[in-house]
Amino acid sequence: MSTVPNGEVTEAAYLPHMALDPEHRPHLTVEKTASPFSDATLSPMLGRDTNGPTAVLASCAKIEPLNQLLNQKFLPQFMDDEHKDQFISYLRSWCDMGVPHVQFNVVDNATLRDAQKHPEKYTNLIVRVAGYSTYFVDLSKGLQDHIIARTEQQF
Repeated sequence: MSTVPNGEVTEAAYLPHMALDPEHRPHLTVEKTASPFSDATLSPMLGRDTNGPTAVLASCAKIEPLNQLLNQKFLPQFMDDEHKDQFISYLRSWCDMGVPHVQFNVVDNATLRDAQKHPEKYTNLIVRVAGYSTYFVDLSKGLQDHIIARTEQQF
């Protein structure tokens, strides 16, 4: 994670290069590139986790050492009775594969987008960012957009 000039912390890709300051002394500068990094050390790049949440776990289980952070976002309907067995099976797979830590956001993009438009209606909406939880409406627009861009996992 990098701190940006306005003091907010955000995930972003940066390209370092040498430049000259006004007095012609070389110094290292950074330029923001177009693609953000993943939201956690084990999480796939945004949009790359296309084979489902269990496939993400299987990929993560291959990484050594496996003491890193993984975020996954699920739609609220996967907590309903109709999908409960699938989610329990996913949780068992998580344990069986030895992945020590997964953080979840259980929210849909429509809710998050509505919270951006009407923050006063969502003052209690808490989301997992990357190693911490916070109120969604207190995040910068950039971080809100980043959380919205995370894959909504489906079985």
